[in-house]
Amino acid sequence: MWSICRPRSPASCSRAGRAGALAPVGGPARVVATIADARIVETPLATDDSLQGAVTVEQATLLDGRGAVAVALVDPAGAVLARAHGEATRRLSLPEDASPDERRRAMYRIVADLARRIDEVLDREIRRHFA
Repeated sequence: MWSICRPRSPASCSRAGRAGALAPVGGPARVVATIADARIVETPLATDDSLQGAVTVEQATLLDGRGAVAVALVDPAGAVLARAHGEATRRLSLPEDASPDERRRAMYRIVADLARRIDEVLDREIRRHFA
């Protein structure tokens, strides 16, 4: 289901995945999915500037990903009948000599992992709260 994530941002991946996975059946209610959070923050890490640091490859960048999606079953009058929420975090570090391709692969891996984990959590929560 999440093959649609390549190469997308966390928000567009989550939006596309939920749109394809959710469909109310058997009544006038509608399903509303809200992306509460979808981001990857890149933080530079301190590296050793000494002679020892010059001959070793250190981790230089930390990528922190976070995603959160809320799903609600809403009746025609706008009342919420049921809710489910899924969130996930993923963290990777990159070495100082990471190529642009390695950086791109790391970003994709974070997005795919976040989407997969949110999908697992939402599937469980929807079955529990929407039954």
